[in-house]
Amino acid sequence: LVAGGDVQAQIILDGEVVDDTNTGSDVSSGKIFFGEEDLYTLIDLQGSYEEHVLEIRILEPGFEGFAFTFG
Repeated sequence: LVAGGDVQAQIILDGEVVDDTNTGSDVSSGKIFFGEEDLYTLIDLQGSYEEHVLEIRILEPGFEGFAFTFG
């Protein structure tokens, strides 16, 4: 996700807060801080690609999202 805005968000995968087995490099304890405009890695399924539902819960105002990529 390319985003910014100095806000925090919670990352939910299939209805559950992400844990250490599937979190991306920019996520800690199921949360991410979007600071400067940058590319953020939210999820790492470690090669286990299936159908999933990803939810990004923005926890405060000011979020700016620009592009969402997969792969």
